[in-house]
Amino acid sequence: MKLAIVALVALITAGLASAASPREPKKVILPAVQAKAKAINVQASDLPKALGFKAKPGSPDTGTPRCSYYNPDQSDLTENGDAKSPEFTLPSASFISSSASIFKTAGQGRTAYTRVVQPKLPACLGEIFRKGAAPTKVTIVSAKEISFPKLAERSNAYRIQASFKPGSQRIPVYLDIVVMNRGKVDVVIFFAGIGNFFNSGFEHQIATAVAARTANA
Repeated sequence: MKLAIVALVALITAGLASAASPREPKKVILPAVQAKAKAINVQASDLPKALGFKAKPGSPDTGTPRCSYYNPDQSDLTENGDAKSPEFTLPSASFISSSASIFKTAGQGRTAYTRVVQPKLPACLGEIFRKGAAPTKVTIVSAKEISFPKLAERSNAYRIQASFKPGSQRIPVYLDIVVMNRGKVDVVIFFAGIGNFFNSGFEHQIATAVAARTANA
């Protein structure tokens, strides 16, 4: 049952990551910049081998989260790099993934971040999470900003706590989302905990490694 839930959470995460819309940034992907975006993302070397993470292809991006009350417009911006990491999955079915975008200029990267990171973002994330799970019954317990160290020029973190009920069994799911900006680079890291959440110190460690690589872009 947990494997079915993790597949569902992975699909929902793809929707949160980045839905096709005329309000999305224009994409002019440059190979050298795309290589930098891939290198910024979470890497297998960031993860402790002893925990048994396994890499599998990530779900395709589907666009910036959008709701009736939250619909940021980035159509005047241009991405030269847009890459998603593999999904690094534990035996428990919990997983980590990330997405990195590199904009044409530092000004555009900062603008993209400030347009997306708004007070209504967590509520929209929770709504998309619940709707994306249909017909599986999901209750959103909470969707809110959480404290997290400032690891880049700008950073924020959110936790979506949900309860999946695929039949008579109820399984808690925690999706922690860390967003960061450094100049032209915007990064999103997903920590999907199936049954339990990831330790905050562990999340800080992974996010610190990713943040350090944004300086090279």
